Amino acid sequence: MSELATPISGHSGLSDAERSVLLQLAVEAVAIRDDVPRQDARDLLDQMAEHGRAYLVGDEDCAAVLVDGEPVVALRRASLRDTCDPERRYGRA
Repeated sequence: MSELATPISGHSGLSDAERSVLLQLAVEAVAIRDDVPRQDARDLLDQMAEHGRAYLVGDEDCAAVLVDGEPVVALRRASLRDTCDPERRYGRA
């Protein structure tokens, strides 16, 4: 499995949960865009990642999956954190 499909720590500062959500959204976006099954989209993203064409980026404001330098999916970091930690979203943290 490629780096893209397997969440790992890196320069983006994204947590594993944040990576997982971004990657799931990227797979969905590619599947819809290319009208292919999710597994085919996942395989395509994996192949592109292996060749350095698909990768995760993130900073304190935004996180995204890029393919050939163009965003496939991008989210505000606060929204991504809330998605990954429901207790933050509902003010229990």
